[in-house]
Amino acid sequence: MSTEPKIIRTRAELRALRPRQARRGIRRIALEFPDDPNRHRKAEDTINHSLRACGCETAAAFVAVGLLGIAVSLLHDPAPLDVASVWAWPRIFVLLALLALAGKTLGLVIAEWRLRTAIDRIGQEETRP
Repeated sequence: MSTEPKIIRTRAELRALRPRQARRGIRRIALEFPDDPNRHRKAEDTINHSLRACGCETAAAFVAVGLLGIAVSLLHDPAPLDVASVWAWPRIFVLLALLALAGKTLGLVIAEWRLRTAIDRIGQEETRP
């Protein structure tokens, strides 16, 4: 995989990257529109961040909240989970794994939404008067 950015010179080239399959292998882009090369730097940064997104930050946040919730639940009397029980640890593990999966999925969905929104915003500019 190349570390060089894919150069995008037209809005049509950018719109072509909207489907996931068209972005396969692309980790970074550089917008070089002839009208104003520096006008879309923020959108370019958003697109590049979203291209590299893996959902790990959101997954980590979900797991951290889950761990905090488990810790708080152990302070209640009676505790919903008896950590001395053989079955408590597998349930905790499954809960944290499900939270990680949910967080990762949500993170990827948000990244995809941000990427498509940035592409749409720039791609529609040429149709405006």
